[in-house]
Parts: sequence; structure tokens; C-alpha cells
Amino acid sequence: EFKTPRGIVRRTISIGVSEFPGDSSSIWEAIKFADIALYKAKEGGRNRVVKFIREFWTEEEY
Repeated sequence: EFKTPRGIVRRTISIGVSEFPGDSSSIWEAIKFADIALYKAKEGGRNRVVKFIREFWTEEEY
């Protein structure tokens, strides 16, 4: 958080993490899995870091 002339600004960050080649077989799959983990981080209340796990992946959803 920081002060500006108009008031205090608060920022948060959510991060999704995927390992390549650990979680995936291609760089594009790793990016997709990191994106899925990012949305899990946001669902969990924001301001979090979430590592992708296979249980997050369902073909029907994505």
C-alpha cells in the first residue's frame, strides 16, 4: 500500500505456478496449468500464490 495525493492505494497479487517439465509435457501446457492455478489463487481470496496440482485439471472445464 502507498499514499498518493488522492489517498491510499492498496494492491494485491495472485500468482499461479506450474513446473515445466514437472507438471506438463509442453511449454503451452505449462502456461495453461499456471493459468488454472492463477484462477484457483483468485478463488481462494486473492493475494496468494498457488502451485498447480493435477486435481485442478478437468478436461470438461478447460
